[in-house]
Amino acid sequence: MGADSAERRGGGGAAAGGGSPPPEDHSETTAAAPVAPQDAATGLKPAAPPPAPRPSGLAGNYTVWLAALVLLLAVGRWKYDAYMRSVDEELLQTRYTEYLIERWSRDGESLLANVSRDPSFTQYKGTRIYFRALTRAVPIPGTKPVEFKLKIGLPEVDDENRWRGDDDDKGRELRSKMRCVGEEGLLHLHIVGLLSNGMRFTSSYAEGVGAEQHTLERCVPCLQKLLPMMCTGDKWEIICPPGEGYGNAGADSIPPGATTVWRISVESVDGNKPRGWREAEALLAASVTHVDGTPPMTRKQLFETPTNICQFRRHYDFFSFYVYEYMCGFSLTFSMPLCISLCVSMRIRPRRR
Repeated sequence: MGADSAERRGGGGAAAGGGSPPPEDHSETTAAAPVAPQDAATGLKPAAPPPAPRPSGLAGNYTVWLAALVLLLAVGRWKYDAYMRSVDEELLQTRYTEYLIERWSRDGESLLANVSRDPSFTQYKGTRIYFRALTRAVPIPGTKPVEFKLKIGLPEVDDENRWRGDDDDKGRELRSKMRCVGEEGLLHLHIVGLLSNGMRFTSSYAEGVGAEQHTLERCVPCLQKLLPMMCTGDKWEIICPPGEGYGNAGADSIPPGATTVWRISVESVDGNKPRGWREAEALLAASVTHVDGTPPMTRKQLFETPTNICQFRRHYDFFSFYVYEYMCGFSLTFSMPLCISLCVSMRIRPRRR
């Protein structure tokens, strides 16, 4: 009874008393935790790469809009190609030509209307061609650096812009030697061509190679009518309507239906059959008719028309100057503001040539 109880006490004491149960082996049931590799040289663990940035809402919107734009362009290109395949190219060219004709004809009509009211121009009979003599720059002898002055572009006019009449020995000698444009022969011309809006389409001066060589038969109809009246030393401005120029077909740099402006200077006339001064004068008289009984047109009238206009402008400027001075002196006594306004308005007024 005592031994059994002692054993029971010993077993119970061991269980209840001091010792802890032996540890259990979990190696078979628990997986080993992963170990990050270490750098053999430093023994440090490498840093983990940063997480990939997520697209923000604004960048996503840009991407959507860009994709939509690309899609729109692709669809538009496809629609354009489909339209061009369905439309006749000749029809498109015809419509574009009609637009150019209408546009340049409108500009040309405006130019011709203004020229017809300009007294410095002369009208070629039975046409809407207009012409006049231009001024040209001549060097002033003995000036350094060389200075220039303007003279009317006719060889019968001296450097002082005076007409050499029949009573002038130099004038008679000059007329006897003048060579004017004939039906044949080579012409050496300086040419500047302008459209009705002032845009230049050709210029022999810009090329820098001197006067151009032309023949009368290869010129446009407008110039074929006017050039035979010109002589060496002449410088004229000629307005050609489209019917006397390039018509509705146009040319390389001339749109269809365009009115052209030509500034032509005759440098020399080659050939065996040039016209003389009297022939050119007679041709000019026959080409310009007056229904009011005015005497026939002469080359001297080409000189007098722009000269009279210049003289009128000089007298007008002279008169305006003294009116201006008188008004300013008068107003100084009564009203300074009125004087200032009158002086400024008369000073800045543009002079049209």
